[in-house]
Amino acid sequence: MTLSFLRSPSLLLINFVSFVLLLWLTFYLIGRMRIPWAFELALVFQISPVMSGVANECAFVPVALCLFLLLNIVVNSCFIKKKGEMRRILFILKGLPYPIDRDGLSVINYRLLKMASEDYWFDIISLSEESKETILGTRGISNRIARIMVLPDKISDSSSGRIFRLVARLFGKGTLPYDKLLREQERNYDLIYICTPPSALYLSMFNCTTPMFVNAVDSFSMLNFRFYKQHRTIARFIKYLMYRSVERRCFACSDVINFVSSVDADYSKNLLDRKKIIVIPNGVDYAYFNSGNAVEREENALLFVGNYKNISNVTGIEYFVNKIYPLIKKRIPHLKLYIVGPYACFDFKDDDVIVTGYVEDLREYYRRCTVFIAPLLTGSGIKNKILEAMAAGIPIVSSSVGVDGIHVENGRHLLIVDGINQWCDEIVELLRCIPKREKLAINAQNYVKSNYAWNGAVSQYFQQFSSLIERK
Repeated sequence: MTLSFLRSPSLLLINFVSFVLLLWLTFYLIGRMRIPWAFELALVFQISPVMSGVANECAFVPVALCLFLLLNIVVNSCFIKKKGEMRRILFILKGLPYPIDRDGLSVINYRLLKMASEDYWFDIISLSEESKETILGTRGISNRIARIMVLPDKISDSSSGRIFRLVARLFGKGTLPYDKLLREQERNYDLIYICTPPSALYLSMFNCTTPMFVNAVDSFSMLNFRFYKQHRTIARFIKYLMYRSVERRCFACSDVINFVSSVDADYSKNLLDRKKIIVIPNGVDYAYFNSGNAVEREENALLFVGNYKNISNVTGIEYFVNKIYPLIKKRIPHLKLYIVGPYACFDFKDDDVIVTGYVEDLREYYRRCTVFIAPLLTGSGIKNKILEAMAAGIPIVSSSVGVDGIHVENGRHLLIVDGINQWCDEIVELLRCIPKREKLAINAQNYVKSNYAWNGAVSQYFQQFSSLIERK
């Protein structure tokens, strides 16, 4: 079949110009409106008329251009806020917040994206290698996510690399993969949000005119100082000094620095501008952890939950198993201990110490076990595991470090202990006294429901975002 438009140069020119205009309008929408579903509509209107035009000797393409212009007007008037009302935020993260139980930072960032109002659009830079499943899962969190960029910081994945990064920051060198990107694009954003562990290592030393909100979460200089006090090694002390210097220099470039714990914030006030420091505590999904399938409670079953890439969790549970657990078992022979969470590589010589590794649903173990333990010797920030256990209604025995930043009352909401004998006595009494367990669990549930809802925490974040943007 011979198409007549091949014999008509003028019609060919009209259709070529129309097609170019359609392409330009599509990319204009992508760059200006940033609406994923609108991109798809645009492509449909762009491609189908061309195909129809070829089939119908190209009589339809110019008409399609008019229809597409009309679509542009309708989308702008009905679905898009005025330019002055739109707020674009760049998220710089160590890893994407999917799945939500990846780590504590994922929980915070997931909630921010999930609960954001329609006033915001987000671009995300991930500094870690990400699978297609993780990227797709992150896109599914919110339709306000416009773009996800994966720029893995491979140098910092090794111990030597992290030391190199620390030294580079001490001398003010911007060596991260997004340094150049930010210099080129930072004016396109109303706010830059940085949340990485530790944030200071990834904050570039350049003159950025866009407001920067650094979610430090924890004070890593305080964490390393606590490690130094515990181990008293030269290496730990040097690491502490390096983190201290880096935090002081890098956080100085930011406009607001958030810590999830008042303990971390108070420590950092000696290093940083006090006016920049705020405290927004973590929240907990009370409805989720207070629900789930019914599971028969095991008597004399202890539970510890953690991510064992975190050295604080490793040292804490090893201390408990080696020093405290044998003493309790002498008094309660049928004692069991469940160690739950990813990256668990333990070889304890006791059949009643059960290492599960990662589990799909933590709620099963919160319901199965009798007492939750948090024998942490070091750490910083708010421990999500404590908030989750409180919401789940399992009585808690914790070290003082474990409840840093959580304003609970000892003996009312949970039990706070530190000495080996005290650990042993309180757990034994709790295992033997059902009314005491029930009272602690109910008080903890009521307290966390009233004081640690995610709605309140997220609203504080966006109040700070709005304040910074309006100040610009």
